Amino acid sequence: MNAASSLDPRLRASVGVLPDTLRPMAQRRVRTRYTLAVTLQAALRRVSPSTYKAAVKLRRSELLHQIAHMPSRRRARQLFRAGCNVAVEIRGAMGLGGILSNAGEALASGKAHDVTIDLRLTSPTYAPSWDSKGDWLDEYFVRRQPVHVSRGTCEVRDIPGAGRTLSLRKKAEFVWDYMSIQSKFADEAKAYIPPQPYAAVHFRGSDKFLEAAPVGMTKVLEVVERQLQTSAIHKLFVASDEPRFVDLAQQRFGSIVFSVPLQAVATASGVPAHFTDLPGEIKAKEALVTMLILAQAAILVKTESLLSDWATTLAAQQQVHLVTPSSQ
Repeated sequence: MNAASSLDPRLRASVGVLPDTLRPMAQRRVRTRYTLAVTLQAALRRVSPSTYKAAVKLRRSELLHQIAHMPSRRRARQLFRAGCNVAVEIRGAMGLGGILSNAGEALASGKAHDVTIDLRLTSPTYAPSWDSKGDWLDEYFVRRQPVHVSRGTCEVRDIPGAGRTLSLRKKAEFVWDYMSIQSKFADEAKAYIPPQPYAAVHFRGSDKFLEAAPVGMTKVLEVVERQLQTSAIHKLFVASDEPRFVDLAQQRFGSIVFSVPLQAVATASGVPAHFTDLPGEIKAKEALVTMLILAQAAILVKTESLLSDWATTLAAQQQVHLVTPSSQ
């Protein structure tokens, strides 16, 4: 594996293409800067969570993107108005649920403007170690539609926003009509799924407080316990980016618990699993297998999470219980 590919996806661009003799030195400098940045972020989170949250929201804001990318947004709109076949890239560093949501928005926008969309997944988050720069869609998914010759390429945040107001279900219709998950991930998920009905719980921690009010682990487990008592289900799949939640579930429910051993988990400083320093193919496999097992559960108890939201779009019949700070 190329040494640069082992870096956190957000850092690879800082290393660039260097001679082998210089790359280790550059990587050490980048890691030092990244460690300092994470330390400062963690300190700010402890001292003033509200200030940290406001700073991150500003960095991610749509208005800031629009100002910084006015030329590319103008070109994207020209391509859509011309009715061209357009390649739309999803380049931003984000989790799998975010990538699928962006894909649904792009495909919906293409439908609204009568434009054929070819998706290009180039987000560094799940880029495989053997190709950290290219389109990795075909590494994990199967296109149901042939690739077309595109007249131009644009980034998903630059295209006309017709798909951004759609419901998750409608986005999912566009996405799963365009592509499907490769069967190797379904086969791996089947190895964990028990023959009898099971419940599932997904607790999303780490940086999710930036987007949704946090929910205590104990409260989520209490909801799970009530559902198990009323359903007569005796198997429980536990999924979380926080290892402590899995441990608490095992302590509370014992032998009925099963889970997928994960390498990609949130760090102590709050870095989410999908931004950890692991090859993209490992993070993609763990996310997809987790999503597929969640989708097969008869009952799903969850906190706010795009990953488990997308799992529900693959479920045939499922009771979903979203736990929020205000829920009973």
